[in-house]
Amino acid sequence: MEKVKKNFDIATTVLLVLIVMYLAIGILPYEFGVYSYEIYAKVLTYLVLPIYIIFVGYKLIYKEKLKPIEFIVLLIIICLYFSVKYAVDKKSALYGYPGRQEGFYEIMLYYGIFLVSRFLPKKNQNIIIWTIIGIGVLEVLLGHVQHLHLESFLGHDMTKHFSYQFLAASGTFGNPNFFSTFTLLISTYLFVYLMKNDFKSRKIKVLYIVLLLVFCYGLIISNTSSGIIIFLIIVGIFLGINIFKNKKYKLLFIILGIIIASLMIIFTQKSLFINRVRNHLVSNFNEVVDLFKYGINEDSFNGRVGIWNRALSDSRSHKLTGVGIDNFAYLNNGKMICSGNVCYDKAHNEFLQIYLCEGIVTLLLYITFICYIIKESIKKVKVNDYKYFAILIAVISYFVQSIFNIRIIEIAPMLFMLLGFLLNIDYKKSKKRKNA
Repeated sequence: MEKVKKNFDIATTVLLVLIVMYLAIGILPYEFGVYSYEIYAKVLTYLVLPIYIIFVGYKLIYKEKLKPIEFIVLLIIICLYFSVKYAVDKKSALYGYPGRQEGFYEIMLYYGIFLVSRFLPKKNQNIIIWTIIGIGVLEVLLGHVQHLHLESFLGHDMTKHFSYQFLAASGTFGNPNFFSTFTLLISTYLFVYLMKNDFKSRKIKVLYIVLLLVFCYGLIISNTSSGIIIFLIIVGIFLGINIFKNKKYKLLFIILGIIIASLMIIFTQKSLFINRVRNHLVSNFNEVVDLFKYGINEDSFNGRVGIWNRALSDSRSHKLTGVGIDNFAYLNNGKMICSGNVCYDKAHNEFLQIYLCEGIVTLLLYITFICYIIKESIKKVKVNDYKYFAILIAVISYFVQSIFNIRIIEIAPMLFMLLGFLLNIDYKKSKKRKNA
């Protein structure tokens, strides 16, 4: 049976690594017009059946009964079925709205990935985490090209590809907000791991520091306030606890010195690169100042408050099952919610999107799903398991930013892998053996 489990671990690891690689690399043919975004998304739906077959195999190997978290997932899937059944547009509910493509099958894949990820041993988890980080480095490099506004790169006209935007990096995600979500997730993981881990190898520690700087740079060039602010809050909390608890006042002065020196360079130099970074920082600072100066109004958070108010006013008849998975565009009596010349196909708030499209029951179950994972993960924190603690803080940062953003199929599978790692079954079994 142990050999069978090893084969399942290998097959699952290979499949998840391929999914991570496909999320970033598989989008390239779409960016260059080889195939449509619908085809890119449909490839992921073909993996739903294999993922759940692997899950059933794991359950048989471990001879497990239905766990509470699996029961919650089952209830969510049932609710999603009814959301499809009563959807305004059933095709969008099944396969996702055109351009977003997050339908029933994609969400089924997310939860399937979560279910199989919890069975993987630590070493296999590390392979997947490092694959995500590796892909992330390539995304930041592409973001750097976009950030510098290079019209031509490697012989390609960049203005025709990768949702090219002046002064904002989006990588292959098509939107700076999503690029920010991705870089925030990894930046938080790397920072917390660095703060909590006593590295035996100086080279490994330097590697983590370099990677952290790379992803922090990615956060800045995304020009997205929410990601930067959330990361700075996390950094402030951890540094404050570490400095004052251990009385490392010297470290405090070093950090303040680095910050002051960096700001002096940014606001005194005039190179193209520095100008871009300065513009990002000033833009985000002005957004925060406006929020404190004028308070929250329809234009707050780049107009998100206005979208939320309009969406909620149109949702009264769809509370139980929602208007249909990914049917936000049909919320306003089958018409898109528009403000001036701009129309919206998403709520710009993950929890509101679920409530409006999938119903209040699904939203409550999703919140229960998240809270259960966080509660169980805290047990790992108590035994100083630094990797799981870093993952926990990283996914919490994701969910905080999701108040201003939504799930997309290029990032969500990786998030659900990390959520699965937090409920790692091998971890629990090893703890039982130690306590026996």
